[in-house]
Amino acid sequence: RETDLDFVKIMCDGYFPYPLPKIEKAEDFKTLKPLSADHPFIREQVERAAAIVKEIGQERCVFYNVFAPFSSLRFGAEAVGLSDDDVMAYIKEDKNAVMQALDVIAQTNALLAELLITEADATAYITAYRAANTDALLRKNTSLSSVPAIGICWSMPIVSPTTISCTCADGPATGISLRSGRIIRPRW
Repeated sequence: RETDLDFVKIMCDGYFPYPLPKIEKAEDFKTLKPLSADHPFIREQVERAAAIVKEIGQERCVFYNVFAPFSSLRFGAEAVGLSDDDVMAYIKEDKNAVMQALDVIAQTNALLAELLITEADATAYITAYRAANTDALLRKNTSLSSVPAIGICWSMPIVSPTTISCTCADGPATGISLRSGRIIRPRW
């Protein structure tokens, strides 16, 4: 209030890692199921956002950060002891198993986004997409962290007319830095 901000963006601190089961082989990604609305990973974020919106939402727009599925997967993998190289090995071993997990995470993220709008009354949610160049990813000795982003990689169903989609492409190898966004029928 003292700074007279136009909007507040709530970062999902504490909720970067998607709750993954123990992963010992690529096939283990197939065991992943979408989280329910009452799962602590969803419920705690919605309650946190609702408390902030209640306090300041009438004065300014409140946005909540929802990670793209691949980012959620990487953070979750790290939390269960997997490195980026491990994730790459699993993609090479069975890309369809990992893609299935990404679909599950996208479903969960879509539910979270919907609840942020319908229950927490956030103005909108923000999803930043970071896409990796899959050709570079599949080259020998390429790690996920060294691959430049090239645009939108995963899409999330639009569950609300108040969605902000940010596309970020940062390519250290190419020197490209692009930032763009789209706002669809915001409430303000």
